[in-house]
Amino acid sequence: MPNQVVAREEWLKARLELLAAEKEFTRQRDALTRRRMALRWERVEKAYQFEGTNGALSLADLFDRRSQLIVYHFMFAPDWEEGCKSCSFWADNFNGIPIHLNHRDVAFSAVSRAPLAKINAYKKRMGWSFQWHSTRTRNPEPAALSQSNLAERPQLKVHSLWRTLCRAHEALHADLFCVCAHPS
Repeated sequence: MPNQVVAREEWLKARLELLAAEKEFTRQRDALTRRRMALRWERVEKAYQFEGTNGALSLADLFDRRSQLIVYHFMFAPDWEEGCKSCSFWADNFNGIPIHLNHRDVAFSAVSRAPLAKINAYKKRMGWSFQWHSTRTRNPEPAALSQSNLAERPQLKVHSLWRTLCRAHEALHADLFCVCAHPS
């Protein structure tokens, strides 16, 4: 059913009401971002292991000499033929962000449970070049859990600063730079 067509004055009144709600939502999101930035850190005790093009990697290796790391858990199970459609939609935007993140001393990597050969084939098919590692057989976690993690590595100890669970990562993508511990 198409939307109702109204006179300009009626449309403008409705649009200004919506604009007020949008501005209030922005203020609420800004307050939520401040709370996110103030969240206590959690020391990462688990020895996560990943498989990359050059072999085995630890979580600390994913930092690539940077003080912060964003890990995107890309839903791609070992028995799937391709990655999650929603994760793929977001990943279409990942190729260009490393230069911006690196400038802020932040590394980025996607991780999936699929074997590295499947990841690399899908990555090639999609034309992606971002860092993407396999957690296959090393870190058993649900395949259908999409989340993003932000970690910091002060004095060579890894701390989890922020973790989304399920759908909360949509809001994080909008505020990614604000959540980093050292935004520039």
